Amino acid sequence: MTINGINGVNTQIEQMGMNQATDSYSRNIQNQIENAQKQLQELSSNEDMSLEEKMKKRQEIQQQISDLNVQLRQHQTEQRREKQQAKGSLFEKAVLKNGNEGTSIKVSISKEGRESYRNSLQENSESFNDVVEKRNELLAGEKTPKILVNYGFEFGSKLNAIKKDGEYQSIEDRASDLLMAYASIYDEIVQGHESGTREKYVEDSTSESGYRKLTMSEEISMLDDAYKKYADFLESNVQQYPEIYESYSKHLDQLARIGVRSELGYRALETLARYIDEGIPENISGKLVEASKSFVAKYLNKNVKNISIESLLEGIKIFE
Repeated sequence: MTINGINGVNTQIEQMGMNQATDSYSRNIQNQIENAQKQLQELSSNEDMSLEEKMKKRQEIQQQISDLNVQLRQHQTEQRREKQQAKGSLFEKAVLKNGNEGTSIKVSISKEGRESYRNSLQENSESFNDVVEKRNELLAGEKTPKILVNYGFEFGSKLNAIKKDGEYQSIEDRASDLLMAYASIYDEIVQGHESGTREKYVEDSTSESGYRKLTMSEEISMLDDAYKKYADFLESNVQQYPEIYESYSKHLDQLARIGVRSELGYRALETLARYIDEGIPENISGKLVEASKSFVAKYLNKNVKNISIESLLEGIKIFE
């Protein structure tokens, strides 16, 4: 349905919208935002402030920018509401003028559309523990031997059980968790093979059954490989923290300029700053490997049945 005169109404509204930001109140707020943004830019080059002081000052300025943007949006919303009321009045006049008082428009959503929308709201994510539990259930129900496809999965499961959720972990804490996961699985392998209760299999095309049982030394070798990969990943990850911090700071500054504030983002930035202040250790992976060798040496020289893994790890310093 085309209504004569409506295009003229839209043109008028658009013109009014273009002039919306030119009132004195809006100009005043925009000037304050620009001044605050200049302070943010100057803050990066300020060499007299520490990293922590810059972080605190940056948050204060970004909060100020966010508040100013809220005020500006509220003012603009009020203006749009007034213009919309004027537009509605003009629209009604145009409709009456064209003799379409009885015309109505009905908008409906199909059943398929509603069903699609409901499906899009469903959450299908699973936690790591859920995946581990389902995997173990599947393996328990198999008639074939339990196949150790990827030892990295076993290591990840152990590490996930050790980590404390919701607590800040320094780089040394995270490295200690890796070493604890390694030591715990190492003990399970040795104790299991010595008691004859541990059975792990891999596919073997030369075997009559298609599978063969892993020896203790093979399991330990696979554990070493998985541990080294996790250690390499930790080192690669933390070495990028200074670069990530700078990049993320700029990203949050850009969001603040348009009135968007991410509390989660600022908490992540604070954590990165804390890591950097504490210092990024060098050769993390190599030091973790050396720590695991120290553990094995102590393990083989002690009566481990009477000593806890935690006691064996005492005195082993990953980072001097």
